[in-house]
Amino acid sequence: MLSIIIPVFNEAQSLRHLHDELHWACAYLPVPLPPRVLGEREGKGGGGGMVAQDEGHLSPLYPPSPRGRGEGGENFFEFIYVDDGSSDASWEVIRELAARDPRVVAVRLRRNCGKATAYAAGLAHACGEMIATIDADLQDDPAELGKLLARVSPPPAWRGRQRGGGADGGGGKRADMVVGYKEYRQDVSVKIFSSRLFNAALRAVAGTTLRDHNSGFRVMTREVADELPLRGDLHRVLPAIAAMHGYRVAEVAVVHRARRFGASKYGRTGLSRAFRGLFDLLTIAFLYRFRARPLHFFGAFGLALLALGGGINAYLTIVWLGGASIGTRPLLLLGVLLVVLGVQFISTGFLADLVVLRRAQEEQLPIREVVRGV
Repeated sequence: MLSIIIPVFNEAQSLRHLHDELHWACAYLPVPLPPRVLGEREGKGGGGGMVAQDEGHLSPLYPPSPRGRGEGGENFFEFIYVDDGSSDASWEVIRELAARDPRVVAVRLRRNCGKATAYAAGLAHACGEMIATIDADLQDDPAELGKLLARVSPPPAWRGRQRGGGADGGGGKRADMVVGYKEYRQDVSVKIFSSRLFNAALRAVAGTTLRDHNSGFRVMTREVADELPLRGDLHRVLPAIAAMHGYRVAEVAVVHRARRFGASKYGRTGLSRAFRGLFDLLTIAFLYRFRARPLHFFGAFGLALLALGGGINAYLTIVWLGGASIGTRPLLLLGVLLVVLGVQFISTGFLADLVVLRRAQEEQLPIREVVRGV
């Protein structure tokens, strides 16, 4: 199953249009058949393990029939709308969509918690082996979903039942996460510039080659989605975090459309988002470069402070041995302070190493697959 998570914040005007576009995009989207249906098709001489949704299993007419499911009642995909504390009629529209379409899962948060929390709430209610995310502002075209899905490595439940594409997904190596890159972005110049600046800085910090880390149009395997830290503002850097965890991340050029309804939640320039992105960069640089060796981070600062403080104190010792008074010199206080700070930094690094060691014993190893000879 493919689970499509749509975070919603004051997008009541666009939701019905978005759902119609998602329906038509998925109506002809090749997805793997459930095992029971696949067995029946193979028994009837049917070819291939993938089926377009209009191939008799799901009518392309809206609302879907029968009830948006396959012959055995299995859903091929689901739409998870997460209302992130909207103050307009977004929740009423989502409830209306859920009443008309049984594939809709409606989740409402008590207050506005941010896109990362909305993703986490949607993922907690997702049943699919593949996870897709798309914004509710209609700037991303749901018709491009197939291009992203074709580049993702099929999960175990899909392997052996996919149709066409080959190992490279019909145009490149398969990846664990695929990001939709807005090749021709329909935004104001200042917003485009700030986005490019943020992405360039993130590429330098994370060592990735993606051009649009912040794109909300993504497809990933469930394994990747469960591994990502969905909190705070980290939704902007999820591809970089996935790459640092050892997953393959790729991007595909997609269509980007001008906003039809409402206004951007980050202002016209996007500068506020870029400012918050600086803290995301610090989080990435610290947590994911030194998460397994915090002493290397704290120890480097500690040794530098110890060396500087020790040099000052050595100089003052030579001056004192020469008969001069150093008790009233501010330089003495600075030297002692630097030594104390250096010891504290190194001690903090040791304590952090102990915490990491204990946590490493509880975490699973990041093994992709194991092959044994026969």
